[in-house]
Amino acid sequence: MQTGDSRGVSSKVDELINFQTQTGDPGFCCMSLCDLAIVAQRQSLFTVQEMLTARAVRLKPDDAWSWTQHGKSLLNVGELSNALEAYDSALEFGGDVVAQNGRAEVLKAQGQLGEALSAYDAVRRQHPENVVAICGRASLLVLMQRWEAALAELDLAEQGRGADWIAQHIRAVVYLRTKRRDAARSILSNGAVNCPESEQRDYFRATLAQMMVAEGELESARELAEQLTYSRFDKTKNVLLTHILEKEQKLDEAREIYERLPEPTCDDDAEVCQELQRRVTGLEPRQSNEWIQNQLYRLVLTA
Repeated sequence: MQTGDSRGVSSKVDELINFQTQTGDPGFCCMSLCDLAIVAQRQSLFTVQEMLTARAVRLKPDDAWSWTQHGKSLLNVGELSNALEAYDSALEFGGDVVAQNGRAEVLKAQGQLGEALSAYDAVRRQHPENVVAICGRASLLVLMQRWEAALAELDLAEQGRGADWIAQHIRAVVYLRTKRRDAARSILSNGAVNCPESEQRDYFRATLAQMMVAEGELESARELAEQLTYSRFDKTKNVLLTHILEKEQKLDEAREIYERLPEPTCDDDAEVCQELQRRVTGLEPRQSNEWIQNQLYRLVLTA
């Protein structure tokens, strides 16, 4: 995986499965495959991750953890309906809070905000201290424009361990959406430089770039957007760069970036693609720049 040898990975996985299924319970092999899938995810090798988890659920179809990991891998590759089914299977076989949070995350990515909120509420009732659910619910409340409720949720998140940077990013988005721009820029600028994890830094960079676009700092925004490396931000990055280049009237470059966009996975994504297509082909926009900004916030919060 470290050298990008996908064929080699597949061959070694075959050897691993043959060895472990001959010498022990299939559940142990599933554990090995899921551990490898987590490594693949950390390296943004999402197709490898999906292959590993698919092998695990075929090997032991009643294993809740394998279904949970498979749900995550399907979410990462954009197969949202299949991801939801995988998380449902995990819960059917006794899946825990990780599966519950994953299911809520998929609903949020599908734009089913009311259903996602109900799913997070169920987790919060059973596990009030769960920081993942608190931050997930806060980001959902931002998407629903319930600013004060989101801030109250973030106050809870910041009392837990491991959520400081995530909660700060979501708080910055709330400040942006409620016109507290100086406070937002302070948080985003700090996170874009000082957040210790590269993936988390991209959340700050993406949102700071969006803020710069809104304030007319197009060159700085483009430079920041080009620094995004986390593969789950590929769609956000290409939407952002297409928008920036279109505003700079560099339509040939904008069209080239636009062609990199994946197939839409929900109605909101389809609307964004349609609007960008109009703009890069020189047609009259149907939506405002503010509408595109709001869609970009959505893409970051659902990433």
